[in-house]
Amino acid sequence: MDNFKNLQDSWKKQDSLNIPDVEALKANVNKLRNQLVRKNVMAIVALVVTIAVMFAILFGIDFDYMSTKIALLGVIFTISGAIVFLIKLNNKMYKADKLLGSSKTYLQELKNFKLEQANFQQKVIAGYFLLLTTFMAIYFYEIYQMNKWIGISAYVFTGLWILFVWFVMRPRQIAKNEQRINEMIAEVERIEEQL
Repeated sequence: MDNFKNLQDSWKKQDSLNIPDVEALKANVNKLRNQLVRKNVMAIVALVVTIAVMFAILFGIDFDYMSTKIALLGVIFTISGAIVFLIKLNNKMYKADKLLGSSKTYLQELKNFKLEQANFQQKVIAGYFLLLTTFMAIYFYEIYQMNKWIGISAYVFTGLWILFVWFVMRPRQIAKNEQRINEMIAEVERIEEQL
């Protein structure tokens, strides 16, 4: 009888050691969510500052060509569209956070968020870069007309920067965001398994 009691006690101890703390898992999910939200908020602030600078340039400098003003307005509208989309993504995260009590619905919201984030990174960012590059090319046309070497330098440096961001920084950012979201999904799935 003592052997059975010892076996039962060891079984209980083993189960309690293997079961992760649900509250710790929820805290980890919240931490990961806060990192994503913080990153999006920082991006929104940076884009708002960029828009403010663009407005200062638009109204502070008297351009000779109307195309330059149109290009600046195009850049402002393009950046504004990115801000709107980032705000929508943040709202999705907050909506999912309200559902944290129900792990199944929270898990579904996270998976939906992951799909929207992937859509944002593939389609929206591609359109964003295409529009931004087009408007920047139009903007630099006036500089090119004033001084060809400065204009060519502006085109080359801006083109190199856009290529660097597109082929180096963007894939890294996509991988980091996807890893964070996958970690959140894995944590919620672990909670779901325990419940």
